[in-house]
Amino acid sequence: MFIENLDEVKKGCLESYPQEACFIVKNGIAIQKENVHASPVESFKMEDSVSLDLDNIEAIIHSHTSNVNTGIDPRCPSMKDMQLAEATNKPQGILHCIETECSDILWFNDDSEIPDYLGRPYIPCVYDCLTLVRDYYIKEYDYRLGLLPRPTNWIDWNKDYMKDNLDNQGLSNVGLGSLEIGDILVFSILGIVCHLGVVTGENEFIHHLDKRGSCKDRISKWDRQIMTAYRL
Repeated sequence: MFIENLDEVKKGCLESYPQEACFIVKNGIAIQKENVHASPVESFKMEDSVSLDLDNIEAIIHSHTSNVNTGIDPRCPSMKDMQLAEATNKPQGILHCIETECSDILWFNDDSEIPDYLGRPYIPCVYDCLTLVRDYYIKEYDYRLGLLPRPTNWIDWNKDYMKDNLDNQGLSNVGLGSLEIGDILVFSILGIVCHLGVVTGENEFIHHLDKRGSCKDRISKWDRQIMTAYRL
């Protein structure tokens, strides 16, 4: 998504540091709003009037200001960020700011600009196995699976989370012996349902493993880990 006044957004984020800055986007222009959250260094909240104007808002942007090195992109959305994206159904942009430095915007939940399926970098909850499947279904079938808001360490948080939510996505369970293009493959690794892929051809699927780029792979190579499959 193009933001006409990106330099002003970065300036506003830096001036708000160490608090998180927040913006709404209208007609390609980001408008800064007051962060009224009780703990603005840890999260953000806009005044209630913003929620009443959602029909006229194109996107929401905010900054992360944590300086803790977790080994993942600091712009990665939190579970609360994902819940906001799901509740508003608006693209969300996140910048990372530390003192005098501010990153570019990382977008998620932006259906208008779905990147190529292959060669994506790994960023939890933005570019991972679930978002690859979700993007495929949006682009190929105009069907939106749930965002499934989750922390980056969701397996430690709730190892049954993915399994418990796959059955309420409006999909049908199908047999592994009659797979078709577009079927969602569900993998169990070390006894945990923690990985998804999409069938794209005979003995071929695409997926996105943790800390690797998204890629094509052979179904036969993974047949021992495939637990079930779903179809729209």
